[in-house]
Amino acid sequence: EEAGVLAHELCVAINKSPLGLKAYEYHDRTQSIVTVGGFDQAVFRGADGKPAPVPGIARILQTFGAEFDTPEDPLQRAGLERVVGNQLEARRQQFNQQFAQRHGQTPGMMKPKFARVPPDAKNAKVIPFDIQPTVIEVPKKTISGSFAWRR
Repeated sequence: EEAGVLAHELCVAINKSPLGLKAYEYHDRTQSIVTVGGFDQAVFRGADGKPAPVPGIARILQTFGAEFDTPEDPLQRAGLERVVGNQLEARRQQFNQQFAQRHGQTPGMMKPKFARVPPDAKNAKVIPFDIQPTVIEVPKKTISGSFAWRR
């Protein structure tokens, strides 16, 4: 339930942000996911024949994925206040511990990114982003659409 609430708040924050991106939320019984952007294709072949992400997708991956020396909060560039900073540090330690249990240690200079929601509140929630966002392809034609009654 908490994941659903946080996903909804994050989706609203991204849609209202000055980044000009459209966010969508998906909920099932075990998880809630926020996706950003919509594209007709995810990959194109460069002049050398190698696949590369479409430029808009590359921008989204760079904006939200953990990278070296980039702003930690892409939705709001302002500095963190002490209360939010303490909450952020607790989340960061929790994340590093869980990530280490599954995948190993994170590089020290890599900064996972997050969003403060609502952005200007003193008691803002800190919602972390995936370290390595992935492209999710969504089918354009629904299964239920195949069974729809047409006249």
